[in-house]
Amino acid sequence: MPSGKSDKHPWYEVLGPDAELPEAAPNCAGAAAGDSTVSPPKALMLAVLKDAIHCFQQDLGYARARARTLARQAERWIRASDWSSPFSFDSICDSLGIDPDCMRKALLRAKYERHVAEQRAEQQAEQPAEQPADRQMRPRLRSRA
Repeated sequence: MPSGKSDKHPWYEVLGPDAELPEAAPNCAGAAAGDSTVSPPKALMLAVLKDAIHCFQQDLGYARARARTLARQAERWIRASDWSSPFSFDSICDSLGIDPDCMRKALLRAKYERHVAEQRAEQQAEQPAEQPADRQMRPRLRSRA
């Protein structure tokens, strides 16, 4: 990147510092990612994309029905391949200089990896802790006095 710009990846320039994106996301940004001037329609598209990503990433760990519903709606929107609407995931990503297929794959992969990590943590929590080798059950000998 040219000097004077942040050494963070282009996502921070497009979506802002609050966006939590998958590690693969920097490879999805196009040339428009560094564009510092954002028109009002693009600002709205950016807000829609940021909100969808936020809702999508809140799927795990929230027991509230509203959060789960928003997460499912965001996932359907992200998964849909639709170029007919100006506010579809594909159209928004393209307008912002983001490869929609790359972004979609990165988001879905990150969700899958989070889900697998959550399942592993739950399984480990359910398993009884093993006793150290020196404290394992051994037959006790009774002393006769």
